[in-house]
Amino acid sequence: MNRKEKRGSGTKTLKVRKMYMEEFLNKQLSEEQLKELIFDLMSGTIDLERYPYPSGIIVENEYAKGKTCEKLYAEVYDANRRICERLGVDEDQDVETIISCMDEICRVFAYKMFDYGAKKEVFYQK
Repeated sequence: MNRKEKRGSGTKTLKVRKMYMEEFLNKQLSEEQLKELIFDLMSGTIDLERYPYPSGIIVENEYAKGKTCEKLYAEVYDANRRICERLGVDEDQDVETIISCMDEICRVFAYKMFDYGAKKEVFYQK
């Protein structure tokens, strides 16, 4: 099961992402919107078949089949299923909380890394 199948996407979120793509194409995105768009493209939460972006933009879905994140996410998913099986439940809220929090930690790190990369002067301050 891939990340998109497990997490899903709400209609409102898709509309916001489509708007970001349109603003991106018109070069009107704020820095925060750009970070979110890049993160969503990398994490596979934007359905590129539904909302394609121009071929000149190079942002890979790191959860695509065969990629490292896809393999790691499959391991997380399988471990979650085994825990739930041992507990005799379909879903365990504590495990879901752990996964959601780790996802959010990754988002925070990715945004900060973007900031450090985009603002090298911040990183190289003495």
